[in-house]
Amino acid sequence: MNFEKPIKILFTGADCHRTDNMKNLISGMSDFIIYSNNPERDDFFSTLVQVKPHLVLADISTSDNHGEHLIKSIKNTHPAISILAINSEFAPSILKKTINAGATGYILKEKLSDAILGIKTILDGSIFISV
Repeated sequence: MNFEKPIKILFTGADCHRTDNMKNLISGMSDFIIYSNNPERDDFFSTLVQVKPHLVLADISTSDNHGEHLIKSIKNTHPAISILAINSEFAPSILKKTINAGATGYILKEKLSDAILGIKTILDGSIFISV
């Protein structure tokens, strides 16, 4: 897919340490800008409308159905936005629910070094899974 650069990426999750890690990974990539949203502090959908990201990095490891619900809500209101779900543990049932909800990728937190490859793969129109 061809996107106007820079590519806007919105990270949502309460884990600010992970956000800093993602910013560090992406900081050397001039094609990307990463924004962050703390769901405990900020209204995610207001941030989504304001930033207009190409991709959302969604930390789905914080609660049982919150991640699936968030992904469905994003896809229902902004179907063109790609979503890379980040989780702390692998379970085939969660992976299946995440992809069925509309995520275009799934990555374990321990594999964040694969995030750049995942982002590029998803933005090129393919599904990316790293577990």
